[in-house]
Amino acid sequence: DDIETVIITDGAVVTEALAACETLSRTGIILLEKIKPYGECAENVARLLPENAKKIIFLEEDIRAGGMGMMLSDEMRRRGLLDGISCKIIAVDDNFAPRHEGNSMYEDAGVCARAIEKAVREISLCR
Repeated sequence: DDIETVIITDGAVVTEALAACETLSRTGIILLEKIKPYGECAENVARLLPENAKKIIFLEEDIRAGGMGMMLSDEMRRRGLLDGISCKIIAVDDNFAPRHEGNSMYEDAGVCARAIEKAVREISLCR
């Protein structure tokens, strides 16, 4: 298995993950059907991760604080399921995203394919 980066997401924002995968090599997607209970979800995701996974991007269209990315990454970290894996959460920050003509709502909120591509290049160790 040559997948090194995994994008974990749920909902319609998966379209942005798919767009990012068109330009990113060695990248795959895990699309969550349900996220709760987080412990069960964490274990299921860990079983799906490729052996060579080095980076995880948690992508969500909801707010960062208390969202899927924060809750799931915390649960996985507490269970030791992210050891040796760098990760980043891409989510809507707690602010208003003004609309810019020509942009999609995902671009304006910073949860778009371009943000994923940038995160993969700049990712740092998850602690």
